Amino acid sequence: MTFNAITTYHTVSLDNGVNVAYAKAGSPKSPSILLLHGFPSSSNQFRNLIPLLSDKYHVVAPDLAFFGLTTVPGDLEVSFASMTSVLAKFLDNIQLSEFIVYVFDYGAPVAYRLALERPQAFKGLIVQNGNAYTEGLSNWWSPLKPYWNTKKGSEDHQQAREKLRAAVSLDEAKDQYIGALTAEIAERVDPNAYTHDYLLNMSTPAKVERQLDLFYDYQNNVNLYSKFQQFFRDSHPPTLVVWGSRDAAFTVEGAQAYKRDIPNAYYEFFENGAHFLLETHVEQVAKAIRSFF
Repeated sequence: MTFNAITTYHTVSLDNGVNVAYAKAGSPKSPSILLLHGFPSSSNQFRNLIPLLSDKYHVVAPDLAFFGLTTVPGDLEVSFASMTSVLAKFLDNIQLSEFIVYVFDYGAPVAYRLALERPQAFKGLIVQNGNAYTEGLSNWWSPLKPYWNTKKGSEDHQQAREKLRAAVSLDEAKDQYIGALTAEIAERVDPNAYTHDYLLNMSTPAKVERQLDLFYDYQNNVNLYSKFQQFFRDSHPPTLVVWGSRDAAFTVEGAQAYKRDIPNAYYEFFENGAHFLLETHVEQVAKAIRSFF
């Protein structure tokens, strides 16, 4: 292992009171890959991927606002707009102005919101079960849609919110990792991964409330899908789509939809992979990234 392949861990303090925790590896002189995690995880989900890329790339993996070891002031609005604003300030702080971005789950709308502001920063996309199309929303999202149709503060809103509490739990975190996998493939998943996610992101009443707030705000990402798609058409970034076909949250149809707006996108589907594809197929994904870019 070379020195550049060693992953190091850092925290930067931003002028809005947010302290962003992040991992990095590789030479800053190499092309940069920005790794953006999803729900209910943190940059920890990339722990096995980073060493497989860092000899060739400068790899940066932050914990997004409201997740992981990143801390936020109590008055910061819990929304994807806030997550994007924090990410932008973080990138300015570490002087990362252009990159290939790996998007997964929540990391996708955060990245695409940023792309609407800084399209020139995006030198390529790696899309791993990160959605930007309505056909990509599976039946997993059905309980959230009545919640989206309520007004904050109303009785209907609170009732719909209460019904979603079970989705912010250790059992749900575990299900996100292994629920759709065969028993043989599920044995590859380290139980520490979903336990870590639960403890960092869902283990206190305040953390549960934040996740429920983000569930409600996700509708605003759906409302931006057409603008995300326009960015794809305007910029045509080199795009690699690696997709766990057994994902319960995001459909294969949602993956294929990228082809409409990025005709030259390259695809690799993993029939035995699910939402957290890197837990079971990290070497294959790393090989695809190194080959494509």
